[in-house]
Amino acid sequence: MTFQAYYPATEGTSMTAFNLPADQSSTEKIALADCMTRQQTCNNESGTDINLNLKRKTARVIVRIAGFIDQYFDDQKTVRNVRIYSEASGIEDGNPTGSSTEILPYAQGNGGQGSTYTALVVPGWGDSGANFISLTDGENNTLLVKGIPEMQAGYSYTFNLTVGKYTIQVQSVTVTDWATGTTLAGGQAEEQSGAADVGHALSASAVGEIVGSDGKVYSVADKDNLPSGVTAAGMVAYKNGSNGLVIALADEASTMNRSTANGEIGTAAHTPTVTGYSWRLPSMDEWNLMFNANGGNPGTTIWGGVELPTNTYTGLNTALATAGGDSSKLREGNDVYYWSSTLSNQPGCCWDVNPRDGTAMWMDDSPVTYDDYVRACFNF
Repeated sequence: MTFQAYYPATEGTSMTAFNLPADQSSTEKIALADCMTRQQTCNNESGTDINLNLKRKTARVIVRIAGFIDQYFDDQKTVRNVRIYSEASGIEDGNPTGSSTEILPYAQGNGGQGSTYTALVVPGWGDSGANFISLTDGENNTLLVKGIPEMQAGYSYTFNLTVGKYTIQVQSVTVTDWATGTTLAGGQAEEQSGAADVGHALSASAVGEIVGSDGKVYSVADKDNLPSGVTAAGMVAYKNGSNGLVIALADEASTMNRSTANGEIGTAAHTPTVTGYSWRLPSMDEWNLMFNANGGNPGTTIWGGVELPTNTYTGLNTALATAGGDSSKLREGNDVYYWSSTLSNQPGCCWDVNPRDGTAMWMDDSPVTYDDYVRACFNF
C-alpha cells in the first residue's frame, strides 16, 4: 500500500501545492507555514502502525539582534516593524512559485539586544537584488538587508545582526539541520465508521452544500454526521467557476448598527470560525448574487414614489433550511431588515434589505446608526 501525507491541512495545500502564509506572528500561525510531505510504500500485513516521517519543504530564518553600534542613546537601542522576505510565495510540484513575499515573523523579545524574529520561507537559489530583512530602528529610520541568500529546505539559518543608524551589519550566519524528527500531535490516523466523507475544497463545491468549521465542504446528507470536531458553519450560496460566496447558517447573535456590523462581524457565537476564512458583511451586489443563485428573480418596485430594486428570496430560504440553517427571520414581515455593506447616495445612510411577502425590498434611506439584523458571508 502507498500512503501520502501532507501538512498543514489548510485550504490550497496538497502533496504538490502550498501557499506560504504572510502572517507568521504567533506559534499557531507559524505552524501553518511549516509545509511537510511524505509518500511511502509499505507492507502492513501485520496490522501494526504506519509511521510516516514527513520531510520539510520550507527553510527557517531566525534574525537575532546581536547588538547596536554605539550611535544611539540607550533608549534608542531597539527595533520594531521587523519583516523577513521569502524569495517565493508558494511551492508547486516541488518548485518555488510566485513572487517575493513579505513575512510578519514570530517575535521573541522586546526589540532590544537578544531579541529574535523567526519566519519560514520558500527555499530557492537566492536573489541578490531583493530585500531580505527590513526593520525600523530607535530613531524611526527604515533599514534594509539586501539580497536573499540561497537556502535549502529543512535547514535553519540564523542571522546575527548589529544595527546602526545607517546600516545593518550581518555579523555571522549559522546553518543547522532543522529535521527534528518529532511526532505531530493529532497525527494518529483513525478509521471512521459511518462518519461523513473527509469533505472537499470550496473551489470544487456546489451551491447548497454545507461548509464546515474546518473550511471544507460537505453534502447536505452529511449535515448531522460531520467528522469529529467539525461544526456546520455556512452554506455555499453562489458559485462562479472555482470562486463564490458562503453565507452563515445563522444570524449574528444580536442586531447591531452598520458600523459595528462592518467591523466586528463574526464575533458572535452564532457564526463559528471557519479555518482559512473571515466572516464579513455582504454587499448589496453579493446579497443579490446569492438570491439569484438560489432561484431568485431581480426586479424593481415603487416605494414612497421611488423606484427601488427588489429580488425574490424564497429560494435562498429553502436552501438554508435544507442545509440545517436558520431562515426564520427572513420569512417575517415588514419590520425585519438586514444590513449590506453598501453605502447609499443619501448622507449617513446605507442600503439594507427588507424581506416581505417573498420579495426582498432594498431601502437606501436607513441611517447607519440604526440596529439591523446581520447575516455574515465570506468569499472564496
